[in-house]
Amino acid sequence: MLDKMFDESIDGEDFYQTDPMGGEPIAGGVYLSDTELIMNGFRLFQKRYGMKNIIIQLILIALAIGVQITALVIDRGAQSAWALIGVCVALAVIIILRPRKIAKDLENNIKELEGTKYSCIVYPLAVKISTEQDRIDFENREKNGETDEDEEIPATVIHLDNPAVEIVEDSDKYLLYIKKSNMYVIPKSAFSDEDNKLISERLQKIMGIRYKV
Repeated sequence: MLDKMFDESIDGEDFYQTDPMGGEPIAGGVYLSDTELIMNGFRLFQKRYGMKNIIIQLILIALAIGVQITALVIDRGAQSAWALIGVCVALAVIIILRPRKIAKDLENNIKELEGTKYSCIVYPLAVKISTEQDRIDFENREKNGETDEDEEIPATVIHLDNPAVEIVEDSDKYLLYIKKSNMYVIPKSAFSDEDNKLISERLQKIMGIRYKV
């Protein structure tokens, strides 16, 4: 099973049994949304995860075209073969151009969030991301007595013990990828050099092959 492929414990203790966050925070910091950094992260994502699927799809299309060419060699009057070749070529063009369109749409969307301030806390078994505006709104509601006793600041929590979660550590950022769901780009500048070293060491131990350097 996947849980045997990586170590989910620290110093022999299974934190998940006692705390879904895995214990005390490893590190925390704040950062501003940066369009260029996010787009660099997206290109890294495409290189690591997207290109393989594109290549497989193009190989399948090439095989389909080869079958139709064989049909034409046998029967040059096979009009359906020409039609299928045309469809295959069109599909190949769409597959090749689609990543560019996705990247352009993403860039247009994240430009609206440029400069948004985020807070990131890294735990042994989770990463918690929230905006400063969420914190301010929560504190205002708390002052007005509009919060529950156990209510916390709204945040996105990524559980690192989820087999669908992977982290790619780059020279200036962390790419958090939830398969078939979402992607997060966190700059290393949000943390001190010592914290970045600690994050890398601890999460590599916890996540194993799902933490890629």
